[in-house]
Amino acid sequence: MSDNGWDEYRKLVMTEIKRNGERLTRVENRLNSIDRHITEMKTKMYTASTISAIIFSAIITVAFKFLT
Repeated sequence: MSDNGWDEYRKLVMTEIKRNGERLTRVENRLNSIDRHITEMKTKMYTASTISAIIFSAIITVAFKFLT
């Protein structure tokens, strides 16, 4: 037994560090994916809001022209 079992303990710790590193990489990848989806949704929302504002503005302009 070398160093009262520290060699085995070191191997265990290194295995856990590697496992946690892989898990962290998966979490980071998932967060990046979520961030991309949120950005895409915001872009769609802003585009829809702009189009709605243009259409509403055009309707109001036409309505005022008919009323005056």
